[in-house]
Amino acid sequence: MIWILFFLLLLLAAYWFFPKGNPVHEGLHLLDFWVPIWRSSVKDLPVEKISYGLHRQQYFLWIPPPDPGACRLFVLYFHGGGWQFARPKGFRAQAKVLRAQGYGVILA
Repeated sequence: MIWILFFLLLLLAAYWFFPKGNPVHEGLHLLDFWVPIWRSSVKDLPVEKISYGLHRQQYFLWIPPPDPGACRLFVLYFHGGGWQFARPKGFRAQAKVLRAQGYGVILA
């Protein structure tokens, strides 16, 4: 029990004292980025599924920008290796954040 408490205190100290840019600091602060994304609802996100092949997994998702007439910029979002077991729809929360910045998003 004492070792668990010691380990948790060590993690807490590392969270506060490692300098920004250090891999330990960045790893410990990933939750600051991911928690808002996990809590984000994507029910209102306009998504169009576009097939590019015959197999059912050959598709990408298009999320248009909030103002299609004003924006000509888009982000092509690839997630390396994650779609072997997941699907592009699993990254709609990240697309929602980018769309809020004014971009169109392609999840491929």
